[in-house]
Amino acid sequence: MTELFLDDDLLRHEVFAEQCKTRGNEPFHAHTIDEFMGLTDGKHFDIVHLDHDLNDFSFISKFTDMYGTGEQNGVDAARWLAVQLPEHRPSKVVIHSWNPSGAARMRAILEEAGFNDIVVEEFDQVTYFERLLKWKQEGRHHAFLQHVAPEEKLHLLGWKDVC
Repeated sequence: MTELFLDDDLLRHEVFAEQCKTRGNEPFHAHTIDEFMGLTDGKHFDIVHLDHDLNDFSFISKFTDMYGTGEQNGVDAARWLAVQLPEHRPSKVVIHSWNPSGAARMRAILEEAGFNDIVVEEFDQVTYFERLLKWKQEGRHHAFLQHVAPEEKLHLLGWKDVC
């Protein structure tokens, strides 16, 4: 099976690739709406994973969103999927956003377009912050590290093995 993952966060892409391979599926990655549109144009994916907030709406793209700007988010990705020819629609869409209202809008667009298998589930926070902590310990850069201490987030999430 093929799985396409739309997210602007490289850390999430790393976790997704590992999970996808564990399931025995082939991962494909899109970091922007432009990449997403290019990959989905004329190609069928079994499962498509969508995030809502892409670079906190600040990534400038040649794609013109529903407001006529180059900003992009998962609502635009859902709309793009909704207009694709039926033979290219994924069998399943997983909305993995931490933005509940954005995820609800995306789901509504897909349901209105006739998608049947839509799953809304937040990206696993413990897995995310465990990996973020590992990146911090390895001295790897991640923009989120400027705003969040992963040790504190893991502690709040009930994680016991904080170093």
